[in-house]
Amino acid sequence: MKKTKWILSIVVAMGAVAAMMLMESCSKSDTPPPALTLVSLTAGTIDLNGATSAVKVPANSTIIATFSTTLDPATVTDANITFVRDYDQSATAKTIAVSGNTVTITPSAALHTGELYDLGISSTVKSTGGKFIDQVARTFTTAGFFTPANQIAHWGFEGNANDDAGSGTNYNPQTSGIVNISYVAGRNSDAGQAASFDGKTSIIEVPNAASLINTTDFTLSFWVKLSYNITAANDTVGQFVMGLGGFDGFEWEFSNKLKDGKMAAQYKYTGGSGSQDLWMDCTGNLGWQGWTYSKDLSASGGLPAALNGKWTQMVCTYASATKIGSIYMNGTLMKTQNFNNWPSGDNFQSVTGLTLNTAGVSASSNLALGYYCDRATGAGSIFPWATYSDVTSNHFNGLMDDVRIFNRALTPAEVTLVYNSENQ
Repeated sequence: MKKTKWILSIVVAMGAVAAMMLMESCSKSDTPPPALTLVSLTAGTIDLNGATSAVKVPANSTIIATFSTTLDPATVTDANITFVRDYDQSATAKTIAVSGNTVTITPSAALHTGELYDLGISSTVKSTGGKFIDQVARTFTTAGFFTPANQIAHWGFEGNANDDAGSGTNYNPQTSGIVNISYVAGRNSDAGQAASFDGKTSIIEVPNAASLINTTDFTLSFWVKLSYNITAANDTVGQFVMGLGGFDGFEWEFSNKLKDGKMAAQYKYTGGSGSQDLWMDCTGNLGWQGWTYSKDLSASGGLPAALNGKWTQMVCTYASATKIGSIYMNGTLMKTQNFNNWPSGDNFQSVTGLTLNTAGVSASSNLALGYYCDRATGAGSIFPWATYSDVTSNHFNGLMDDVRIFNRALTPAEVTLVYNSENQ
């Protein structure tokens, strides 16, 4: 009897152990796999996963995404990791490598500077345990200035007057073409230095500049800060900021008393060319032919209040497809005019683009920064009101920076982005 009880005890004990093992086995198999979350997202030492959008991310960055658990590589595809430039939603070519719980995203080429990028991780990405991630969307902005495509010249004045656009044409002034220019602190630390003009003899002469103006589409962008305030008593000083052959090519000026600002340019049409002014008076005036928009700044003090003592960005564009010219100030549209609205049969209805009228100027094709035209052209015989040797003849007096020329018309969105990036 005792032996029977002992055997039963062993059987019961073994059954209990088996039951415990079965319960443990069931417990383990019922444990759900861990959730899949994004732990970190970095570009070098910069955190892209913070509460605010990261800025000044190096354009040559490789992006590392780390997750809470190992990933199913089959779901980490180019389609499921999206990487686009924000302003035009163009996809950024990239390679993707997966190792355990880490994804390395390497752009195929350096990112554009000063641009906002959108990085997305689709909710179809899953872990090896079969857990799907909640959709991830992050943004960041690359370091530097936003520079749209088709820039053919840029003078940043970082201790010199060289063109750093790298377009293949030599727009670097000779030493003899730089007169009384100094380089001083610019509008902010990111902008570096600016060129200072004394209002009397300062000039920078850029060679080979005919190719800048012989184009169907055109954009000029630049920053200026006048060295004095316009007042009622100081009403005789205009400002020739720059020019290539004057209005036989193009020139930008502010009139005396800052009543207006304009780009006079030579436009090519069927059978020849002619000059027209694209100008803004900041009064809302639409009284001239072809004017389609004019912003009114009268209530805030007009152009003097906008310019006096301030760094100001000006942008002029011309689009041949629409025959529309535009002026922007600090990223805001100020003026548009449309050659299609000229009278029927007028030459300007057949305008095809901008040009340098070599029949109207001297043989020189230098772009003059700081004056209406270069010294050879502005000798007084061609443009009597713009004689370089006359120190009272509206020489530019102030600071100039980031002069950019494009052989296309920037879009309004691009103009805004250029301003925002260069004004940071």
